[in-house]
Amino acid sequence: MHRTPNSKPDLYLSTRSKSLIGIRYLQRIGAGLVLSTISMVVSGIVETRRKSMACQHDVVDSLQPLPMSVFWLGYEYAILSYGYMIEYMLLLYELINLCI
Repeated sequence: MHRTPNSKPDLYLSTRSKSLIGIRYLQRIGAGLVLSTISMVVSGIVETRRKSMACQHDVVDSLQPLPMSVFWLGYEYAILSYGYMIEYMLLLYELINLCI
């Protein structure tokens, strides 16, 4: 694995995994994919809650707004964006290291 002279390994992860670079790139990409899967589970929970709230207030097929805040989607999007950030930033980092 090619390391640039200015790059420093993550000391915590390198001591835990007994490797110079910490956890490997594929493990980091896997962590991003796991976070994406968790985000899909959270979105299913939020949609189940939204549907049950629509049934409780009898606004299933009407154009009236639900008495539920739009900020409930924040949990889903926060987890999803963090997973994508881990995944795609590390893919870009690996690509740059291979090109050097």
